[in-house]
Amino acid sequence: MSEPSQPAPVHRWRVVGAWIALGAVLVTTLALVDGQDTGDTRPFWMLFLPALCGIIGGVLAGMEGRTGLSVWTILLGVMAVPMLFMILVFIYGP
Repeated sequence: MSEPSQPAPVHRWRVVGAWIALGAVLVTTLALVDGQDTGDTRPFWMLFLPALCGIIGGVLAGMEGRTGLSVWTILLGVMAVPMLFMILVFIYGP
C-alpha cells in the first residue's frame, strides 16, 4: 500500500505570507487615519502601501494555487484606500 501524499510543508510559507500580507493591508490602511486629529498629512507613498501588500499577498497565494485567497487579497489591497475614504466621508461628512 502506498501512503497518501502530503503537501510539501516547504511551500506552506506562501499561504502564511499571503495571510500576513492581508493583515498588512488592514494595518497600513488604518495607519493612514489621523486618529489624534493633529492635521498632519501622511506621505503620498503611503497611499500605495495597501495595494502593494495586497498584490504581494495575492501573488504568494496564487503561487500556492489558492485562487480565492489570491483574488480576495488583491481586491482588498486595491480597494482598501477608496473604501477608507468613503467610510470617512460617511462618518465625518464631505
